[in-house]
Amino acid sequence: FRPTEEEPEMVIAATAEILQPSVETLCQEMEQSFRDLELVRTLIGHTEWEQVFATLSPQDFGRVTENVHNDFDQPEVAEIVAMRIVPNFMCAHLVSALGTTAEWNKVA
Repeated sequence: FRPTEEEPEMVIAATAEILQPSVETLCQEMEQSFRDLELVRTLIGHTEWEQVFATLSPQDFGRVTENVHNDFDQPEVAEIVAMRIVPNFMCAHLVSALGTTAEWNKVA
């Protein structure tokens, strides 16, 4: 049996429908996943998750960026999530994210 590239997305999409939307759930799922970018993209696309992303505190925004396993994905995850926080996005969100990202991402 060889999984196809589409199967992980299907699993993530199916998982999104059964998860209880919360910051804690998001962070727990990210801790167990290595496909954090795909997970965040999928969850953001679900109506029941909109409020979770839109109301992230600066500390929770930092937790989300910290839980991205692939350093290359950290800036993209931060940008995708930040777009959902607008108009409540503040400098404190950025400071929190910068405190949890890989050093080389802070220059980028």
